[in-house]
Amino acid sequence: MLFYIVFAFIADIDFSIGIFANLQELHLDMCPLSTVEDIYVLKDRLRFLYITNTGVPDLQQGLLPIASKHIRKLAPMILAPSVKRENSLTQPDLHWGKLEMLRTINCGITCIDQTLHFMPKLTMLDMSFNDITHIVHLQDCSLLSTINLSHNRVRVLSNLSRVLGNVTKLDVSHNYIESLDGLDKLHSLQRIDVSYNLINDIEEV
Repeated sequence: MLFYIVFAFIADIDFSIGIFANLQELHLDMCPLSTVEDIYVLKDRLRFLYITNTGVPDLQQGLLPIASKHIRKLAPMILAPSVKRENSLTQPDLHWGKLEMLRTINCGITCIDQTLHFMPKLTMLDMSFNDITHIVHLQDCSLLSTINLSHNRVRVLSNLSRVLGNVTKLDVSHNYIESLDGLDKLHSLQRIDVSYNLINDIEEV
C-alpha cells in the first residue's frame, strides 16, 4: 500500500517533508520546489513524483544537491564500466533509485536537463505543457516505456533512436514537428501521437 501526500501552495512558506519516513508518492501542485526544504532526502523512497502548475526553471536545482558546474562535467552512465568507477554520476547516493514515474506538467520547463541521468528506474515520463525544444538526456533511462511531451516546442525527432530506444508509447502532439525522420528507428513503439504538428507532406506519414 502506497503512502502518499499532496501539497498545494497556500502561502510563501518553506516546509519539510523529511519526517514522512515511508513516503512513496508525492504531489506538489502550485508549490515551488524552493519551498520544499528536504525533498532530496526522499530519493531512496519515492516511486512517483508529480510537480504541476508551478515554475520550475531548473529541475536539477530542486532535485539534486550538486552544483551545475559539476553536473556538466559528468558523463552519461552508458559509458564503459572502467569509466563509470571514476565517474561520480554513478554513485548510489546521487540516484533517485526507486523513482518510476515523473510528471512535471505546466512548469515552464525549457529543457530536459542532466537530472534525468540520475533516474535510471523511470518507466513513465510526462513533461507536457512546457517549453521544451529538444529531447535529450534520456540515455540512462533505459526502462522508459511511456513518454508524454505534448504541448511543447519540439521541432526535431531525428535523434530519438539514441535516447528512446525502448519506448512503447510516445506522445509528441501539439509541437512544431515538420518531419517524422527518426521514428522509423524506434522499433519498440506500439502507440504514437504526432497530431497537431507542422507535418504537411503526406509522404512523411
